[in-house]
Amino acid sequence: MVTRYEISFKHEILNEFIASINGFIGRNYNGRTMPEDISAMKNEVWSIYNKLPLEDNMEVLNSFENRLVEIRDYVRKKTPTAY
Repeated sequence: MVTRYEISFKHEILNEFIASINGFIGRNYNGRTMPEDISAMKNEVWSIYNKLPLEDNMEVLNSFENRLVEIRDYVRKKTPTAY
């Protein structure tokens, strides 16, 4: 059985993960045109962010985490750094 504490902790971790992905995209596309695939992934990250507070199923939260890892890896690979 999963406790409320474990679910709350997972929410906190995922919120930090979402913030780091959005920060990376924001820093590296500030003032530059964002490709459609990166824009779609940014929108998907926001979609997960909006669903997160309503979710208390650990399996779904783990699937969110797996998808965020996939998005992070793709964005890192496709994004030229700002510096």
